Amino acid sequence: LQQGKSALESVEAGINAVENDNTEQYYVGKGGLPNSEGDMEFDAALMDGKTLQFGAVLALQSIPNAISAAHLVLKRSPHCILVGKGAEKFAVENGLQASDSLTREAKEEFEQWKRAQKLNDDGSHDTVGLICMDKFGNLAAGTSTSGWPMKHPGRVGDSPIIGSGLYCDNRAGACVATGDGEEILRTCMSFSIVESMRNNLDVQEACEKSIQRIKEVVEAHPSPNAKMHKKLTIAVLAMDKNGNVGSASTLGRENVH
Repeated sequence: LQQGKSALESVEAGINAVENDNTEQYYVGKGGLPNSEGDMEFDAALMDGKTLQFGAVLALQSIPNAISAAHLVLKRSPHCILVGKGAEKFAVENGLQASDSLTREAKEEFEQWKRAQKLNDDGSHDTVGLICMDKFGNLAAGTSTSGWPMKHPGRVGDSPIIGSGLYCDNRAGACVATGDGEEILRTCMSFSIVESMRNNLDVQEACEKSIQRIKEVVEAHPSPNAKMHKKLTIAVLAMDKNGNVGSASTLGRENVH
């Protein structure tokens, strides 16, 4: 941003930094944890607040820089979303390099899980979300994740789904979400927060309102199946059209996200 790059380029660069760092995190890009068959599957999305156009990749294998693949979809594909082998084929054809993205540490954790069929659900296995506003006032939002550790092959959560994991509109604001994706999808959290800002609700109030709503929904109608975490674990980060920032979480200040 300080170099004058666009919000879209800055979001991609910022998320790339996390995707390429497997020393301190294991939930995004290289170093992420695999699905239940030991295969990596990455999800990512990037949205342009000026045009409301977006690109997303789902269940992408062998391309740990999934946000870059999503950016390529946004710039060069007639489609908005590409999945699986088709997403990988498109990414490689457009200059990204496929590689073995399962690290030794992730493989060891997979083998431990395979033996015990149990994962520490208090750990931080989640999504990176980033919002940028450039010098022209344009907003962009992006997300990237390797998803629920040891998930069923083909599982996709909220992260690459426009309206749930992220949403962005210059005329109102932007939002990204992280946490229990199956729950976030139930209320289109990111879209609802941006729409609250469009209706002149303060960015912090918009975040808190959305978190309160999902807590009420889950309490009234709990999901019958297993969750990623023992407690409902969701966090949102938002920016309004003037650059003011808000955030909220179901765990309050305890949220490690």
